[in-house]
Amino acid sequence: MTLTVGSGQCQREAVANVFIAPTASIDQLVIEDPSCQETTGSATLTTAGWVIGESGMVTVSQNGFSQWHALEYDNTYAKPVVVMQSLTSGDINPAHVRVRNVGHRNLEFQIEEWDYQNGVHGAENISYVILEQGVHTLSDGTVMEAGYANVGASFSTISLNGGYTSTPVVLSQVVSDNYTRSVVTRQRSVGTTSFQVRLQNKESYEK
Repeated sequence: MTLTVGSGQCQREAVANVFIAPTASIDQLVIEDPSCQETTGSATLTTAGWVIGESGMVTVSQNGFSQWHALEYDNTYAKPVVVMQSLTSGDINPAHVRVRNVGHRNLEFQIEEWDYQNGVHGAENISYVILEQGVHTLSDGTVMEAGYANVGASFSTISLNGGYTSTPVVLSQVVSDNYTRSVVTRQRSVGTTSFQVRLQNKESYEK
């Protein structure tokens, strides 16, 4: 299994009267072996006696667009990168997870509905992974990589440094709220040395 993660800053842009999404902080998670994607319960990941990450699950509901929930880590990290997904189907309305204020010991998150909705969302289970920035090799040879990248409306190429021997699976996460509209990430061209990712608005803003 191999994991990779990334993040950045947010800025609004508009070009030729076409709405362009701003850049935003994102985290990307890359898994080389699809058979290792599932994580259950809560666990701390260590290598050579050092804590490099943890995983878990939280259950929350959302009372509106302005509500943010706090998540306290089990461990302290110098430069944590976070992926929180995916939602269960407790509420039928489409939604995703938005993260902000990632710190050494905690972060804030919300269930973010699209702008045409009312922002109120029923209870959902949300799985998360937290990794220390860098490339890590576990005792069984598993390579895990965590980093940061600035991403906007156009596809950006993100380099991978884990030396992967097979094409990894990529997950990504917006981890800022500088841009007030709902936004998710989209990937393509995943390879052993790089992949591409961009921000995506709801369909009417993309035209």
